[in-house]
Amino acid sequence: MPLLLIGYGFTSLDKGIVKKTDREFSHELLELYPGFSTTLDNKLQFAPVVSVYALNLLGVRGRNNAIKLV
Repeated sequence: MPLLLIGYGFTSLDKGIVKKTDREFSHELLELYPGFSTTLDNKLQFAPVVSVYALNLLGVRGRNNAIKLV
């Protein structure tokens, strides 16, 4: 699955059919919901870090940590 998503990302960088499909999909969404905008994605980028610390505070410890990975 990760390779599929990475491949999709690389193909969408080009001016190929994936880029065209992305633009058409975006255009259709804007027609259905004009004026819609959100800043939720700006906050969601911190969700993984917040969840790690929240789980640690609740007593759930991960199997790995930064020291073990080095």
